[in-house]
Amino acid sequence: MITPGRELSGGLIDKAERRYRVLAIRGIQFVTDAEGRRVAVQLDLREWGELWEDIYDNIVAEGREGEPTMPLAEFEAELRAEGLLNE
Repeated sequence: MITPGRELSGGLIDKAERRYRVLAIRGIQFVTDAEGRRVAVQLDLREWGELWEDIYDNIVAEGREGEPTMPLAEFEAELRAEGLLNE
């Protein structure tokens, strides 16, 4: 916890206080290894669900990088031909 009355000029906060401030974010928990290094994070999806969706979407998009693409009109035409899309 930040010491009451402590002067924080120039944004200087010692390492322990910075760590506390980061760890105190509601809905976020860090998983640490035996040496105390952060190796994973757990997000409360009720608090951070939209953020997680954005992160997940970016991961999926990166994984699809380099896959073949097609124009939307062509894709819609294929769906119509297969009876999967109505006008």
